[in-house]
Amino acid sequence: MQFGHTHQTVSLSERFFRSVCAMPALNSLIIAEMEFMASRFLYLAAIWCTRLCDHHFSIKAVRRRLSALDRGIVLETSPANLPSAAVGSGERLRHIIGNNRKRIINSTEMVSAASITDASLHGWGAVFIPDSGDVKIAGGKWKRKSFLIMQAEVRAVRLALSAFSAILPRTVDAWVDNTSLQGATTKGSSRSHAMTWELQRIY
Repeated sequence: MQFGHTHQTVSLSERFFRSVCAMPALNSLIIAEMEFMASRFLYLAAIWCTRLCDHHFSIKAVRRRLSALDRGIVLETSPANLPSAAVGSGERLRHIIGNNRKRIINSTEMVSAASITDASLHGWGAVFIPDSGDVKIAGGKWKRKSFLIMQAEVRAVRLALSAFSAILPRTVDAWVDNTSLQGATTKGSSRSHAMTWELQRIY
């Protein structure tokens, strides 16, 4: 993400923008590419408050194929064969990404506190949006560099919660663009020692 501190705006990073634009046509994806696409689109929806119900059938189609992958029915290299409705919905989202518009953080859009973080190997950024709409932004360069992007992502979450600790409510929705981190957060641990170390300092 790219944060506009002056006008309290959020837009997609150039890396995210390029990764989505470089994806093959949605009607020719394999399962692994479809999973990548879905994770990026869900992240986009969180940033821009896109209504996921408008893409119900696309999400349903992706879920069915990932379920088949988990059960060993298909392989990561198998064709996704997404239905035309899902392809059309995905292409509309890709068009939105192509515009890469800046989103102004508007308090009327938020019904609960949320923390949105992003990280690279060079630094991190976070935006905190409470019920009051009094948006806070934090971030900076790493004092101690990470060797893994997963470790950088979870460290960004930890630093964000620490930066906003004085105003944190009892529950916070934490948004992060990393499926490995999402799974590790649910379990409270990871196969990566570095990620587990960071997670333990959150809990």
